[in-house]
Amino acid sequence: MFQRWIAHKKYRIETYGWLDAFIYEPFEDMVEIPCQKVWSIIRWIPTLWSLRDWEGTDVLEVMDYQLSRTQNVLQNDPNHQVSETDETLSGPIYAKEIQEVRDAIHRLKHDNDYCRQEWDAYDKKYGNKWKPINKKAEKERDRILKLMEEREKADYDKVFHDVRQKVQSWWS
Repeated sequence: MFQRWIAHKKYRIETYGWLDAFIYEPFEDMVEIPCQKVWSIIRWIPTLWSLRDWEGTDVLEVMDYQLSRTQNVLQNDPNHQVSETDETLSGPIYAKEIQEVRDAIHRLKHDNDYCRQEWDAYDKKYGNKWKPINKKAEKERDRILKLMEEREKADYDKVFHDVRQKVQSWWS
């Protein structure tokens, strides 16, 4: 173990110099990184505080918070280009993709009514949606309920497909 430490210090001295090997690196290991980790924990407290063990969709809240942090970094990232030949910055492109996922998460968490316009039209025509007055009203209600399920499923598919397919490019 001591030999590995010596080999590591030799490497740091040869590569970065004495100041880095004996001042900067120990400071980073003993002060900077632990402080960053504590600050990260503190920033997570409000999100974690609001979670409930019985609420299955709270995983979306955790994802949204992490995506918001990543989005902020990418939006302001001046270093990543689309390719060596294309100097377009990829950070803002990825930030936009993340915002689309966050919008879907927001709809899943907060917009329980995916068919507001359809329900408004139904209410004007038939009245109470839970007590259909005839077969036509019942058929219309069932159509709207199915449409709600399809729209909700599309948002879940958007969230998990994009995270699965794009996570490596967002965090690289």
